[in-house]
Amino acid sequence: MAGFETTAMGAEQRRVGRRQVLMGAGAGVLGAVGAAAVPHQTLAASGETEGARLVGAWSVTVTDPDPKTGGTFPSLIAFTPGGVVVSADNANPPGTTATPGIGAWRGEGRRFTFTTLTLVTSSQGGGTITSHGFVTLSAAGDTLSGTGTYVIHDEAGKLLGQGTVTATGRRITA
Repeated sequence: MAGFETTAMGAEQRRVGRRQVLMGAGAGVLGAVGAAAVPHQTLAASGETEGARLVGAWSVTVTDPDPKTGGTFPSLIAFTPGGVVVSADNANPPGTTATPGIGAWRGEGRRFTFTTLTLVTSSQGGGTITSHGFVTLSAAGDTLSGTGTYVIHDEAGKLLGQGTVTATGRRITA
């Protein structure tokens, strides 16, 4: 993800540019792909809404196949009954700060979609990452799998990168 340069002393120092910082953070925020769900207005046979069984916390494994941002990393996702999704992970490059991904989710049956927005900053500057994901809940309701996309812009709105990820997740229980 970062380049290396040789100094006069012969030691290697890691050099991370703004694009690499934001690209790395873009991959990290997409843990939300593995767990986007929405409370649904249709009542299930049990009397509770379908979305109500999706509300809660999820542990997700995200895979980004891009060689610049690629890798597999963990993410945590929380869903609220009001349709808000919050995601967090530790996939950001050194020296980068990113807010949790915050957005909205909705769905029907076992298929769900979401959009999140993350703010990213470093000494190189800042930007935003917009993530879109599509997931399917298992019949048992304890696992999720899906795909997603992300788009990264700098603070001036210039497109810096985009990519795709896959994800799988398991419900966190007490």
